[in-house]
Amino acid sequence: MPDHLRRLRLASHHLVFYILLSAIIFGLYSRSVLANNTPSPTPIDKSADYTAMENIQITRWAAPDGSQPITYAEWYAQHGIRGSLAVAPVMSAFADKSRANGDKISIIVEESLYDTLKSALDLYCLDLIGEGYAIELFTSTGGTPADFRAFLQTRYTEGMTGCLLVGDLPVPWYEIEAEGEQLPIDLFYMDMNGQFGDADGDGMYDSHTGNVSPEVFVGRLVTSPMTLNSATEVGLLQAYFAKDHRYRCGLMPNQNRALVYIDDDWEPWGGMVDERRRSLFYKNAGVRPVDHAGARL
Repeated sequence: MPDHLRRLRLASHHLVFYILLSAIIFGLYSRSVLANNTPSPTPIDKSADYTAMENIQITRWAAPDGSQPITYAEWYAQHGIRGSLAVAPVMSAFADKSRANGDKISIIVEESLYDTLKSALDLYCLDLIGEGYAIELFTSTGGTPADFRAFLQTRYTEGMTGCLLVGDLPVPWYEIEAEGEQLPIDLFYMDMNGQFGDADGDGMYDSHTGNVSPEVFVGRLVTSPMTLNSATEVGLLQAYFAKDHRYRCGLMPNQNRALVYIDDDWEPWGGMVDERRRSLFYKNAGVRPVDHAGARL
């Protein structure tokens, strides 16, 4: 498999991991938060034994209801295309020049969720502005992934460096036919100038050429499928934004822990990923095996 297709596959494996990916992306990208607003990490317990990545039990797919990852056809039957793309601006704001960090974030919210999330979104925007970001907030409904990417490309030309997608917004899919793989791929929204093709016209992209590197970051918050223990879509999103606010106010110190998900065909490079993780996050931090991790993923 070509290297850039492996990156596609790793970047977005299944819809189940969108929330985790969103948290990781925003945590890494918000450098002003890390530099100014967050207390130092909890001291590392240096007595903890280090467990090499290759010795950790390989996880397995084990959904609580026994289901398997859905195919594109199954996903399309549930979601499909919900009319033409409609995007409406809600607000835009800029940080004071003395605090501006040069980054501009677009926040795009599913239209049907906006009213119930307005207070949480207002607070989130204020937090970002206070950290030096310029922000613009939109509501959106309908459209294809190609339509939505075209909209993001217009924002990119206006200075957007990243975006947060909230709710059930268009989801691009990619297929690796030779391996029977079908997966959602938000790299489609991160790469502003590469070319994606769908040779067989089945709705899934199957080629990625040109400049294949991402130009912007994308975070996605999708909670509509997460109904375990009577959870609700809006309730989970409100809880996420409340937690995000506590973090940005310094009320939730960093913890010396991380979850690293290695797809099966990247397993030989697990040790390298572990070394990068430790050097990026915490010096001398150990890795502990998580028993039956796959049962909770």
